Amino acid sequence: MYLHIYYKVIKMATFSQVLTVQGKSDYVVSIPSDLRKCFFIYAICVLSDDHILITDNNNKRVKQLNHQYKVVGHCDLTTYPTDMCCITPSEIAIIGNDYRTHDVQFVSVNGGRLVMGTKIQFQHICIGVAHDLQHLYLTSGTALYKYSMTGDLLNKLYEDTSGDYTVWKCAANPSGDKIFVTNWSHNKVLTLAIDGAVLHTFTDTDLVCPFGIHVTDQGQVLVCGQSSNTILQLDGEGKKKLATLLTERDGLNAPHSVCCNRSTASIIVGQYIGNQILVFKEK
Repeated sequence: MYLHIYYKVIKMATFSQVLTVQGKSDYVVSIPSDLRKCFFIYAICVLSDDHILITDNNNKRVKQLNHQYKVVGHCDLTTYPTDMCCITPSEIAIIGNDYRTHDVQFVSVNGGRLVMGTKIQFQHICIGVAHDLQHLYLTSGTALYKYSMTGDLLNKLYEDTSGDYTVWKCAANPSGDKIFVTNWSHNKVLTLAIDGAVLHTFTDTDLVCPFGIHVTDQGQVLVCGQSSNTILQLDGEGKKKLATLLTERDGLNAPHSVCCNRSTASIIVGQYIGNQILVFKEK
């Protein structure tokens, strides 16, 4: 009993640890073979061995960056990627859409190279994706679905048809008992139980048009405010704001994705327009 209480105290302290940043670096992620401008960096993942992956929606590509944030590899996709998440320390799932095609493409890093794996097609549009070590969670813009890893629909967990972008991006916490969802239409972040029940609803004047959301390995929740040009840190329950980490004064311009790289103590931000990512060092 005492050990359990001690663990809960440590866990809550980690969730509530406020991140702070100092300094910013910009890194160009366009490459000569891009057919279009490098726009819409909707997702960022950091795998083991510091393999950094970003999606370049406008070029239908996932790009691999080295420790110096230089593009060292890429894979061409058949759909426009809207999100991705880590499946294992060396594998990601990328969701995309192209007219009537909606799919999940699995990609792994093998021997330092990107390797295309299996692909699963879905009947609904795919906007956001999360993984809890057992299942895939996909958003469609108005609903959150739970799938098996082979693409079998298990449940529609949550739905909100009060707008077109009410169930936008999603992220699962490390323990797998909560899913955080951004509601772009109504400037909200929802905390859902694993069965889809709404546990908490978060709003804040510093968060307008919430887009990408990321949960660190320590359970810290970061969310991008697209129109407010902000990145907020919420507590591990998604109930309250711990800090407005970054703003327009830090160079943010319609941030769409955010990810922590723990090994380098840095926060990586992808934006709507531009061929650069922003990297902020943690204090």
